[in-house]
Amino acid sequence: MTKIWLLRWIALLALALLGPLLGGVESSHAQGQGITVTTLEAVSEFPKGIRFRLEVESLSPITEAALRFTVSDQPVQRSYPLDIASPIARLQTEVLVRTDTYERYIPPGTDIHYFLEVKAQGGQALTTEPRQFTYLDARFEWKEEREGKVSVLSYGPGSSQAGTVLRTVTATLQDIGALLGVTLNRPLRLVMYNSVSDMLGALPLASEALTQQLITEGQAHTAAGVILLLASVGNVVGVASHEVTHVLMYDAANNSFHAIPTWLDEGMAEYGNREPASSGDYDRALASAIAQNRLIPFRQLAGRPGRAEDIILLYGQGKSFVDFLVETYRAEALRKMLALFKAGASLDSALQQAYGASLDELENRWRRSLGASLIAVSQPVVRPSPAPIPTLPPLTLGLSAPTPKATPPGSAVQGGGFTCRRAPGARGVLDLSLVLLGIGLAGRAVRGRR
Repeated sequence: MTKIWLLRWIALLALALLGPLLGGVESSHAQGQGITVTTLEAVSEFPKGIRFRLEVESLSPITEAALRFTVSDQPVQRSYPLDIASPIARLQTEVLVRTDTYERYIPPGTDIHYFLEVKAQGGQALTTEPRQFTYLDARFEWKEEREGKVSVLSYGPGSSQAGTVLRTVTATLQDIGALLGVTLNRPLRLVMYNSVSDMLGALPLASEALTQQLITEGQAHTAAGVILLLASVGNVVGVASHEVTHVLMYDAANNSFHAIPTWLDEGMAEYGNREPASSGDYDRALASAIAQNRLIPFRQLAGRPGRAEDIILLYGQGKSFVDFLVETYRAEALRKMLALFKAGASLDSALQQAYGASLDELENRWRRSLGASLIAVSQPVVRPSPAPIPTLPPLTLGLSAPTPKATPPGSAVQGGGFTCRRAPGARGVLDLSLVLLGIGLAGRAVRGRR
């Protein structure tokens, strides 16, 4: 037995020394001497999930191991401790990370950075260098067109539009990025599907229950830097530019204390729409509301209304108000407001410092320019400044894996997705949260975009 262990030790030592030259082997260094990772890879089993395969050998019995990964550039780390009933010299296993539930959904096109942590008896430990894996829809053979940090993935007939979409996105990033004062400093990937049925398989399962009512034409996963597009629609350029503006707004104004008001986010996204003719229904809804004295105060549009016609009006009002702010005041005011909001200021505080007026006062100036009735100006509520977010220690092997918090489908939360949908047979896009879709939108020929 002693001779066998001696030969095993010599073999592992040789592998540790030659591993970097052989390729495909991650050997230990410093604290990790005696631990060798011979296999560590990720394979797409879309839409079910990602399968990680690993094999580790150690001179001292392995006591703990955990697979860890991050999604794109997000700071939150997912951890999957491996089940080791008793110390072992060789660990060979597979881990299937499910992505087919709403809570754990990862959009196709997302970059995954993963690594392995191993501990053995005697205090030996090894943390592998992070590896990158792009989680793709394995049903199709993807082609990629790239310019700078932006890439467009397509397949089949949809590839003919990839160049147009790429140019549209690049122009939107330049123009709207300059307006908002942000530069895209992270990868952005657009994944184009050729048909509704193809794209349906790429969406969160929570969306499938309502496919009879709505068709998804675009979905922006802002934190992940991934946008899903339906290439078969005639206004793909408008959808693409709208969704990209959502990503820029996330980079310009997302913060830990206040959600970006829906009217501002959607109004800005429509301002960035490079097919403004597709917004005709919004303009008609706005004109009708002015004539009938039905404008909704913007304080009531921080979230999404409960009626379909009010949602359409939300887009019309948001688009018009953003147009007013951009055209009436210098761009520096908009950039200052967004920077203050991103830093944690309330919307009223950010508007007051940037524009010298409250939201109600600015809204009345906008209403006056349209000949609409004015609202009563309320006194802003003074709230204490939010406390700084404490710095949390990194996860270690001794901690249990975090459970992702379930988010109501369609909610506009940090890191969430923005969905652009239309009712079958409608002329354009209707952007709704899934919570609202069950309120009776079936059969409505309405349009909108988010």
